[in-house]
Amino acid sequence: MNIDFSFITAHLLLSPDDVEPLVLEVPASHLLDESKIASLLTRMKDFYEADDYLLPASAIGMALFNLIATQQIIQAKYGRQLNMNLDNVRLQVKLFGTFPVLYIKINDCTLYPAAPITQLVRQMDKPISMIAKTAAIKPSLIYNQFGARAAQIAEAFLLYEKNENVQATYDSLLNQLKNDDFFEKNPFQYEPKYVDSPYEHGKKMMIRSACCMFYRKKDGKKCYNCPALSEQARNRMKDEILSTAKR
Repeated sequence: MNIDFSFITAHLLLSPDDVEPLVLEVPASHLLDESKIASLLTRMKDFYEADDYLLPASAIGMALFNLIATQQIIQAKYGRQLNMNLDNVRLQVKLFGTFPVLYIKINDCTLYPAAPITQLVRQMDKPISMIAKTAAIKPSLIYNQFGARAAQIAEAFLLYEKNENVQATYDSLLNQLKNDDFFEKNPFQYEPKYVDSPYEHGKKMMIRSACCMFYRKKDGKKCYNCPALSEQARNRMKDEILSTAKR
């Protein structure tokens, strides 16, 4: 069966193809080895020119979220699942200018009978916990971002996918994630909040469920939709964005 990766690649940066040109590639199984995690965090920290591991840990952790979100889409569309074991996945980094973007390559795209989507969440908990431990952060720095990201992907996918059966299955899988009792505080439970977008007139932006740590890079700033921004700071940023756009 041929798998359509177009939406997944565009929104979740995952595909069976290599990204070129690469500046870094490691097997995702390295995320089960503290010394290799430390090496990857250091490389990403250097790419970001960051002062600490907050942004690298956030970026790598959210790549694991992308595995869960991809599996949700695959199960909804095909009723089967990909092998998301970390030994079937590679992390690839490409620079856009000087900014590193983390992509995911899946090696074997064979489809297998689907297991509960919540099983993959449990599978990802170990590497996420190990990333957090190695970076000396709480796993919640990563997990707390899941809610808004899942809601963003859901909005985009349900606009993209026209098959009502697929839409219904996708919603059912998302509800399974939201109702999973694995977490003391389930990160998939998020009620989206919006602000007017300063980038597109008449459009809304969803407020993130947690800071992505982008501001920890060299010359980085908090995103316009960062929940850590005060209303005053967001208004100042809006004025700056709009005045720049008029030039």
